[in-house]
Amino acid sequence: MPVPSIGSYVFRGCTSLTSVTFATSSPQIQTIGVYAFAGCTGLTGIIIPEGVTSIGDYAFSGCTNLKNVIIDNDKLTITYNRNLLNIFPIDNLSITFTKNVPDYAFYSSSGDTILTSVTILEGITSIGRMAFQNCTGLTEITIPASVTSIGLQAFSGCSGLPSITLPESLASIGESAFAGCTGITSITIPEGVTSIGNSAFSSCTGLTGITIPASVTSIGSRAFAGCTGLTGITIPAGVTSIGEYAFYGCTGLTSITIPEGVTSIGDSAFYGWTNAQTIYVEGHHNYTSANEAWGYSWRSYCNAVIVYGIVSEIEITQQPNKIEYITGDQLDITGLVVTARFNDNTTGTVTITAANITGFDSTTTGTKTLTVTYRDLTATFTVTVVDEMLITNATEWNNAITQLNGAIGSVTLTIGGSFNVAGSTDNTFGTTANGSTLTVTLKGSSTLSLSSNGNMLRIGANQTLIIDSENLILQGRSSNNASLVYVYDYYGTTAKLELRNGTITGNSFNNDYNSTFGGGVYVRGGTFTMSGGTISGNTTSSSLQYGAYGGGVYIGSNSSFIMSGGTISGNTASSSGANSSYYTRAFGGGVDVDGGTFTMLGGTISGNTASSSNAGTSSTSAQSYGGGVYMTSGIFRIVNGTIYGNTESTTSLRNTVSSTSTSVAGAALYNNSSNNSSVTAQHGTFSIPGDITSEWNSMGDLTTTNDTIRVVNGALQ
Repeated sequence: MPVPSIGSYVFRGCTSLTSVTFATSSPQIQTIGVYAFAGCTGLTGIIIPEGVTSIGDYAFSGCTNLKNVIIDNDKLTITYNRNLLNIFPIDNLSITFTKNVPDYAFYSSSGDTILTSVTILEGITSIGRMAFQNCTGLTEITIPASVTSIGLQAFSGCSGLPSITLPESLASIGESAFAGCTGITSITIPEGVTSIGNSAFSSCTGLTGITIPASVTSIGSRAFAGCTGLTGITIPAGVTSIGEYAFYGCTGLTSITIPEGVTSIGDSAFYGWTNAQTIYVEGHHNYTSANEAWGYSWRSYCNAVIVYGIVSEIEITQQPNKIEYITGDQLDITGLVVTARFNDNTTGTVTITAANITGFDSTTTGTKTLTVTYRDLTATFTVTVVDEMLITNATEWNNAITQLNGAIGSVTLTIGGSFNVAGSTDNTFGTTANGSTLTVTLKGSSTLSLSSNGNMLRIGANQTLIIDSENLILQGRSSNNASLVYVYDYYGTTAKLELRNGTITGNSFNNDYNSTFGGGVYVRGGTFTMSGGTISGNTTSSSLQYGAYGGGVYIGSNSSFIMSGGTISGNTASSSGANSSYYTRAFGGGVDVDGGTFTMLGGTISGNTASSSNAGTSSTSAQSYGGGVYMTSGIFRIVNGTIYGNTESTTSLRNTVSSTSTSVAGAALYNNSSNNSSVTAQHGTFSIPGDITSEWNSMGDLTTTNDTIRVVNGALQ
């Protein structure tokens, strides 16, 4: 009797065929030939019954509407290179298995997107080896509670699978079962699984978290190798063996704990780990003991920090260097030492980072309790956040300056006593990182006196100094080699000085071998805003061929000076020479603008002097220009304010120029536009009053003059 079969090509192209039912009683169909149902576009579903043992290649090719296939069969002949992909080469295919999933069921050697959904019915106990390997189009699978084993490489390379739920009945996960499943982000291995096979989850780069149950006793070689996205994993206490390269390249993990019961670890288990990662070894108190148990190679090619022993408690044995902060500051734990006590009563220091510390808040003032957490153990220390520091002597001043070095945020330094401050050519408050800012406000009713050469205050990039007390005096030296206040940002304009109240006075910047700039205030690459206060009695002086510029204030290139109030008075730019071969120059007794912008919205410039002398008889041997303001280059705009000339009836108000030669001009203002076309000096208004970034409306040019310049709302009086 012939074997019941459906021959090759029998129903090929039968587009009207909408359903096929195979007999379930004798005689049953046992073979289906090649291309038997090819092109049957009307078919939408089919059940392959128990009796079928062989189906020819491409039996259902071209069945474009066949989306639901039920395999009710575990006797079908399937091989490595001849499987269900050959039989059902149909896009967006959904398969349901009612019997154990055979080896190689949908194996693809190079990746295939045909299969998109798999349902495995309750009662099935196993998924065969390489059953769905490289089914890159598979996005959904249902595994029932009855499945107890998943075979070797069963889902390897299923990169489109976003998640998978493993049943509680599962006892083992085969080698490379989920290797290369890059779409899976988290997975829970059910209780009852005792081993994780070699390479089971290797190269699952999307995997960020995995839960391993207490039942697991072994983790195979390369089990999690290449899981670069993994950020958390706990090895259960029952694990006794970890295979070679098990956690190779798991660079996303910050730490891992090897439990006390582990008796063997394979070579290079933590290959590629960096010194930013930590391995905690609970069963051994030093590397010698661990190496004796596991051999030296377990930590080959591993640069992680390895901490040995079980910690029973931690203690802060040294406070951090910084325990006082200003509002807005960032945590700095430099100097903090945390000591751990192990279960054998030995101790050792442990590595702590800011990530181990909670409770820091610098947005409000007061005492803050910070908690250090290390391996679920805690210890505390306190810091103080302030927005004001009282400074009564030089020691307290130096301590405050040290504390503010590199700090960010804002703080007020209240000067509660008069004392001397040493000069320096370093930034007073150190360096403030780009993207951060430091604002320091000086207040008080005392005098800070400069005791040695250098700047009293030097402001750098990303820093703001505000001087804001009427009776606060910054007193310079009668002979100094630098400006009293120095504002400088080499790369930009983020260094800022604000004078709201107070006095900058008595500093004489002298140099016989070079030019001098800004006796009171020097600004280059920064902003100086003056809304009140006084800059008085400061001097720049030089000799020979060198010049003295800006006795009170010097504004260099890429800088801005906005004056809306206050007084610049009694300052001097002085240059003298005994050699007739050289010129002497004194420019800007009050203010010298050399490439920057000076915007005057109010205030007074009075009683300043530019004075030069020279033994030479040339008419230009001694040059004195701009008793009040000298415009070397740059822009001067005045909306309101007064710059006095040399004809005022009140002698003390007069800005003056004097020279042993005839090169004197501009007691109030000297406009250097005849020598430098970049100079602009105008009176006028801004389109938005007080907003110097709005459009400038000029009401006329200002030329060199000895007469008083008085401007009200842009109009020259």
